[in-house]
Amino acid sequence: MTPIEVTLFVILLLMIVPGICRKLGHASLIYPVYIVAGILFGALADSHAFSLLTEVGEFGFIILLFTIGLEIDLPNKKESLTALRNASFWMLVQIPGLTTVGVMLGFDLVASLLAATALCACSVGMTYHAWQNYPHRDEETKRNTLLWMVALEVLAVLLIATADAKIKSAHYWQIPLHLIGIMIAVALIAYCAQFLAKLINRLLEFTTNWRVHFIALLVFAVAAIGERLGLSAPKTAFFFGLFISGATHEGVAMEQHLRPIAQQLLIPIFFVSLGILIPPGVVFSWIGLIGLIAAWLMLGLRYVLYKAWWHRWLPGNDKTFLIVCPNLTIVAVAVKTLMSSAVKPELSQSLLIMGFVISVTSIFLLPKRQPAVEIPANDEPATEAAS
Repeated sequence: MTPIEVTLFVILLLMIVPGICRKLGHASLIYPVYIVAGILFGALADSHAFSLLTEVGEFGFIILLFTIGLEIDLPNKKESLTALRNASFWMLVQIPGLTTVGVMLGFDLVASLLAATALCACSVGMTYHAWQNYPHRDEETKRNTLLWMVALEVLAVLLIATADAKIKSAHYWQIPLHLIGIMIAVALIAYCAQFLAKLINRLLEFTTNWRVHFIALLVFAVAAIGERLGLSAPKTAFFFGLFISGATHEGVAMEQHLRPIAQQLLIPIFFVSLGILIPPGVVFSWIGLIGLIAAWLMLGLRYVLYKAWWHRWLPGNDKTFLIVCPNLTIVAVAVKTLMSSAVKPELSQSLLIMGFVISVTSIFLLPKRQPAVEIPANDEPATEAAS
């Protein structure tokens, strides 16, 4: 397939896939479908088409991290500490074993740790609709579940950034310097965030046709500055989104203004570009088989842990733990980090397959529409927290 043919098929995907997933009652399956399409394209696309999708996907990756930051509304100190404690325990129980398995398979220790972190994360944007539709015991439980999801996502992004520092550093003594550069960049973003949020609002007040363009322009400009300061453009975009997550214009959240260029264009292209990294033969090889079996074993282990332990912190029924399992967007962040290093491609491929299987299985097993008896709609702050 030539670049123009791939472009035509991608446009058709953008038009068809969202509607099909909504009719199936699982809107969160949009990203996995794009990855499957990418795998198919990878078998047909020539080198020029491959390069086109990969390069455009880089911009989608930046926007993806920005929207991940936007969907996180940081709670108060007490709630944050409780959520971080629960999320830390969730990760600490699983990460050592997953990292050990990666090392035993012959992968680098830091790369295995990064992959394990991503698999233990939660993609709030993917599982948010399931959280809304789930028949929680009460409003407090519903709120605590959301905070756990948010804490898992934040911890994962921070740990991946740390692992990225090690991967990109030739010597251990360079890691603190790299992390200091990251902290300086983050501090500058935090300091300027409110000013930039007001700037976006002022720009949106004076325009109607170019709103999405101004927001995208500012996101890419901030990402470029962060990259100059030593923080990668995607992670700069994440922290920028995190620090302006409460910003709205005329009652509409920033991600809604950005939707035409983000969720409807660049982010889908990014997931298609991830899919083309996996040759179709790999899916049916030992890598694909290991990824499939490992993903289902992880879900089984989490079920056992939830029944034995975690139900105390997250009360519910046998499917409640699945709400925090979809992790595909964070896995995508880890895969992009691994791709930029000299790590064996088999790790990236198996990691993406595992994230895909865990996310799709969890979404299918969770409720796909509002329950018959709805929770009273008096929890607007919690709903806005990840919308």
